[in-house]
Amino acid sequence: MTDPPTQASARMRPLPHLIFMSRWLQLPLYLGLILAQAVYVWHFWVELVHLVEAAFGNQEALSQIVAAIIGISSIHLLKTFINAQAYDEKTLLWQTVIHITFLLSATAIAATDRIMPQGRGTKATSAAH
Repeated sequence: MTDPPTQASARMRPLPHLIFMSRWLQLPLYLGLILAQAVYVWHFWVELVHLVEAAFGNQEALSQIVAAIIGISSIHLLKTFINAQAYDEKTLLWQTVIHITFLLSATAIAATDRIMPQGRGTKATSAAH
């Protein structure tokens, strides 16, 4: 037969029940994580489409990928500068040089795009001459 509950175990019953019920406090956290994961997956697919379009020569997609690279580099460099005491001077210098290289590359791409004739009417104009 079962033993009658002792006074100590009767006092402990609310605590296990409270711990068990506290799992519902994690529900907003899990829902937020699921939502954040859905956003990351959406952005991944958008960037993947841009990458494939850029690989096939879409200039607009290529410019978006270049702006994304510069944005990532900027955020990473800012994070490094915020915690600069954890890095040596060589690391800080090279990360800055790499970021400036990205900026100069984007500027060169933009300048080249501006200099080059646009696709509208270029073939028709050259065929007429």
